[in-house]
Amino acid sequence: MFVERLIGLLLLARNSFDDAHRHFKQVLGENPRSIPAMLGMARIQFVRENYSAALTTYRNALRYQPDCKPDPRIGMGLCFYKLGMPETAQQAFERAVELDSQNATAHVLLAMLQFNRCKQSDLSEEEIKNVYKAGFIHLKNAYSADKKNSVVGLFMGKHFATVQDMDKAMAFASKASTAHGLKNVQSEGFYLMGRIHHQLEKYNDACLAYGKAVAFNPDNLLAQFGLGQTLLFKSDIASAITAFERILSKEPKCVEAIAILGSIYSRSPGTKSKALEYFDKATNIIHERNTLSVQDPLMFTEMAQLLEQTDINKTTKAYMFALGICGQKIERGESVEYMPELLNNVAAINHMDGRLEAAEGSYSKALDLCASKIQDNDVDIATEATITTIRYNLARLYEERNEIKRAEEIYKDISHKYHGYADAHLRLGVIEQSRGNFEAAAELYKDVFGMIDNKNVDAWTLMGMLQQKQNQIRNSRKTLERIVKDINRYDVYALLALGNNHLGIAREEKDNMALKQELYKKAFEFFDKVLKLDSFNAYAANGIAISLAVHGHHNEAREMFLQLREAASAIPTIWLNLALVSADMQQYRNAVLLYTSVSKKFFNNEDDNVILSMAKAQYCYAKSEKSPEKMRQALSMAQKAYRLNPSDKTPLYDIALIQQSYAQIISDKAPDQRTVQDINTAITGLGVAKGLLKTLISVPAKEHVYYDRDIAAQREKHGDSLLTILQRKLADQEVFEAEKQRIMDETRRKREAEKQKQDEEEKIRRQKQEEEEREILERRRALDQGAKETQKELDEMNRERSERKRMVVSDDELSENDLNGDRENKRQKKERKPKEPREPKEPKEPKEPKEPREKKGKLRKKSEVEGGRGRSKSVEHDDDDDDSHRASSKK
Repeated sequence: MFVERLIGLLLLARNSFDDAHRHFKQVLGENPRSIPAMLGMARIQFVRENYSAALTTYRNALRYQPDCKPDPRIGMGLCFYKLGMPETAQQAFERAVELDSQNATAHVLLAMLQFNRCKQSDLSEEEIKNVYKAGFIHLKNAYSADKKNSVVGLFMGKHFATVQDMDKAMAFASKASTAHGLKNVQSEGFYLMGRIHHQLEKYNDACLAYGKAVAFNPDNLLAQFGLGQTLLFKSDIASAITAFERILSKEPKCVEAIAILGSIYSRSPGTKSKALEYFDKATNIIHERNTLSVQDPLMFTEMAQLLEQTDINKTTKAYMFALGICGQKIERGESVEYMPELLNNVAAINHMDGRLEAAEGSYSKALDLCASKIQDNDVDIATEATITTIRYNLARLYEERNEIKRAEEIYKDISHKYHGYADAHLRLGVIEQSRGNFEAAAELYKDVFGMIDNKNVDAWTLMGMLQQKQNQIRNSRKTLERIVKDINRYDVYALLALGNNHLGIAREEKDNMALKQELYKKAFEFFDKVLKLDSFNAYAANGIAISLAVHGHHNEAREMFLQLREAASAIPTIWLNLALVSADMQQYRNAVLLYTSVSKKFFNNEDDNVILSMAKAQYCYAKSEKSPEKMRQALSMAQKAYRLNPSDKTPLYDIALIQQSYAQIISDKAPDQRTVQDINTAITGLGVAKGLLKTLISVPAKEHVYYDRDIAAQREKHGDSLLTILQRKLADQEVFEAEKQRIMDETRRKREAEKQKQDEEEKIRRQKQEEEEREILERRRALDQGAKETQKELDEMNRERSERKRMVVSDDELSENDLNGDRENKRQKKERKPKEPREPKEPKEPKEPKEPREKKGKLRKKSEVEGGRGRSKSVEHDDDDDDSHRASSKK
């Protein structure tokens, strides 16, 4: 038995738990009170995570030998802790210390319990300090009890690392790393050494220490994590990826490892999709845990920057996660240096997505945070640059909200303080261009590429677009080609502008069809080049769809515009082109609805070009329907477009054309479908159209206009002929309406006479009906009166009958009393009592017979009368018997 027990202990020391378990079981089978076997069995059960059975075994050992060494209370406390009863575990350890104050193991376990309590979130800072102090006292006691205890030394090293005493921490960690036979302790010792080197930025030494920690214990995930971090510092990316992937193989939901892998893959263009997969996985795990377990906001910032070009919603969520982590750090009293930049990025995302109020709030918060950093006017360069960027973005927001003055003030202030800030100059130029001050805008653009940056692509692009606005097509194309040739051949915006430039020239070309087709082809090539550089560029795809439409492929172009609208619904150009191709397909009503929607959604119904396009679609719709009402709506739209931009003469031509078309529709109407008023309105409109066409024809030839002067002259002559026709039809219409009015008057008179006759007949009928109803009422009233009298007689008869019944009942009561008296006399006679003499009874006077009454109503039944008589006779008979009885008594 002793040999088996010894073999079991040796096997246990070698971690051969199955073999050790078999030997201990054999020993306990022979001697159930073998304490060494019990302790060995309990340890095996504990390692196998059968904590309840281990606790029972430790209790049995303590019961059989209370002074057992090693103390079973240590094992019991560990079992209690694993079973989720830390307070009971603490009591077990404290009991062990009471029995043996030099029990280092019990002291260090008590210290661990106190250190773990410090992690509870419901403790205040003062409470945490007190708990940690109590734990350190136990740790000191453990060290005093056993200075050679490796576990105690390890925890002493962790303590000194926490209080930044790196020398003592390194000494204890080195000592723990030499604990032969305790690989886990050695691994923790090397890990602690690696942490110290890492904190001292000795990355090579830290990497070596982390590697040794992993070698002693491959399951030491913290050491594995530190190894991956230091490998990144050494730029050994492949080994770092391997280290983090090993962590995920054992802990698949380690958010920190997933985030770092996502960050690594995000830095390589070819692995961005894989980076997004890791970032999504980390975000999903955070959602499952419902907590921000990752305390590094840079992970979410990288994720947001990676998603900016593909998914705005996910980008916003990633930035909000980063802001949440920063907020938690600020609440804990930690400083976050990059908080204003983060808020600026969030605001920019909201700004681009059209949520201007939210964007303005974030910009304001960012500026407030920057202002809080400024003390005594001592502003560092980084903070100053951040403030300038945020103010510029805020000015862009004001510009989009049409608060031009506020935006202009910020731009001027920035350009005055920082003359080299090119974007402020450019935006001032855009504002001047929108006001029609083309020369001032051109000077501002020239300031940028003339004095600030000769290769500023934005300045050259805006200059090219300004030249195009001034109809300087050749100069515009040369300016844009300069960008592609001399500055950046891959500049997407310049390529797009060149494509649009060629499209515009091709659209204006009407004589040389070969040149027209060549321009369209060139435009297509520019758009195709853009798509090769940026396959998600909606503007380039929009240009290709335009090319399809102008070549007559309307169905394909419309389908492409619909797909683009779903993918990039915030681009108004796509909506406008979809409306235009719908109009080309003669779907005028749909085109008008699209123009109305885009005008309200993107331009607040204040863009003259959009409203004029809407007027043209409405004009075509009215013309196809031959509807004067719809044509008047088109006229109202064109007039509004002119009011928005009086300098543009194109709406005047459209107004004249609409007036003539309205007159033509009225002229073509049948006399019964129009009125004199309609013709007069059309004639008035023709006069307005004639005046407008004269004005347009007289425009100097050197001024570029978007209409043909010859066609305007032809329209004027057409208006004159149409006016002559309408004037003739006006006379015919007056005769027609006069005749129509005469017929209507005659019809009305006949209708009124007929109605008067019907009214008289109706009156007579009503009078006759009223007389009949009156007679019926009289007869009914007479019948009601007779019925009342009859009812009165019946009531009287019923009253008399009731009276007679009452009298008969009274007679019956008298007869009953007499009978009762005779019975009493007979009883007295039998008792032979002398009878008192009584006075003779006076004879009754006979009743006078009643005179017969007239019968009213119904007669009484004969049986009732006879019944009354029968009762009267019986009473009289009793009287006679009484008299005869008295006579016999005298004898």
